[in-house]
Amino acid sequence: YQRRVRVGKTLTDNTGAIEVPLPEKFRSKPAYWKVRAVVTHDQSVAAGQLFVLTRGTQVVVFDLDGTLTVGDEEVVKQFLSETVNQAKRVDLKRREGSVSLVRLWAAKGYLPVYLSGRQGSMYNLTRNWLIKHGFPPGPIVLTNDHIPTLPIWLSVGHFKRKYLQSLHDLGLEILAGYGNTSNDIRVYHEIGLPKKDTFIVGPYGGRDKTVDLGGNFNKHLSFVLDNFPDASPSVPTNVIEW
Repeated sequence: YQRRVRVGKTLTDNTGAIEVPLPEKFRSKPAYWKVRAVVTHDQSVAAGQLFVLTRGTQVVVFDLDGTLTVGDEEVVKQFLSETVNQAKRVDLKRREGSVSLVRLWAAKGYLPVYLSGRQGSMYNLTRNWLIKHGFPPGPIVLTNDHIPTLPIWLSVGHFKRKYLQSLHDLGLEILAGYGNTSNDIRVYHEIGLPKKDTFIVGPYGGRDKTVDLGGNFNKHLSFVLDNFPDASPSVPTNVIEW
């Protein structure tokens, strides 16, 4: 059980973002903190996470739409429903074996990173979907835009590459990456991820010598179990719930 600790009070900038200095005691050793920001005016709550990690921590990257879900068109349904306040009624279909796969990596001590070209305004919908379907906690990284990102290299491709490069710069190791498009393949290639650790589902599987996973993750589970040892260093042991 983690007790609640108040770390500060501040105002948002003109984009709605906030920045709060983190006391040394929260960043002196590896830890996982649940973060809640409460708006004074209406008491609404923004939920997030804070991961304090050691250099060398290994992460596994997961694209969302068309990878953990069954197709890129799924998020379009959710976006359209959001515009008419019906988003809660749309439950995106998850790809078979996806929950077991991400939970397996997490159980081995690796940090799952959910990286998507979805617009930032879909953060809560994305988080709630992951929780509802039993995916383990991990950073949810979306764009800063309020409209959908174009599924082209100069848009989502550059966004993903820049973020993954920032993980490298922080001293984290990207051990494996999952995706479903040519953009995903190029992103992983440009950050130096070996093709044998680039796992692609759908019609692009196997392209450019990546690993072809077919249409689901079921057979892939035993491969991960047998071929990847437990992470060292492991993520904080309390990373088990959102």
